[in-house]
Amino acid sequence: MTYADIRAIAKTGDVFAVQGNGMVSKIIRVLTGESYSHVAMLVWLDEGLFVAEFVEFVGYQIMPASEWVRRRQGQELIYCEGPKCVRACPQPVKEDAVGYRNASVAARWYGYISLFLILYSQITGRKVHVIQKVCSTFVQKCWAAAGHYLPRTADPGDIVKACPTTHRIEF
Repeated sequence: MTYADIRAIAKTGDVFAVQGNGMVSKIIRVLTGESYSHVAMLVWLDEGLFVAEFVEFVGYQIMPASEWVRRRQGQELIYCEGPKCVRACPQPVKEDAVGYRNASVAARWYGYISLFLILYSQITGRKVHVIQKVCSTFVQKCWAAAGHYLPRTADPGDIVKACPTTHRIEF
């Protein structure tokens, strides 16, 4: 599936999953036991299709989806259609995702400690509250605004598994 194909069907709340090959990506995959090291959420704004995400060393960012895909050429990318309730109710998802643009600086920081809380959640199977977000807990929080709840604190693989349909992105 090409980016043009995705743009034609994408809805707010859909996600891109990344199987990164950098050191941090490998650590995340080892700690979570998942194939994916990162997820980023698609959001339609008046200006077009954007990707909202939390990235290590950066924190919250939002950029045009075409630019996001271009920067990740050479990586394994998967397009994931969001859960039905998320796709059916995009406005609260969008408001939650875009709300971080105006949030406090601390709310936009990447939650390194949250990575350990996610690992604890994966081991115990229980949901753990995280204050500062990482990529998967950001998507999890935005999806909850549309009524989709995951049973534990999400890692990137949990987000992908919650999506009914996935497609490999061709460059």
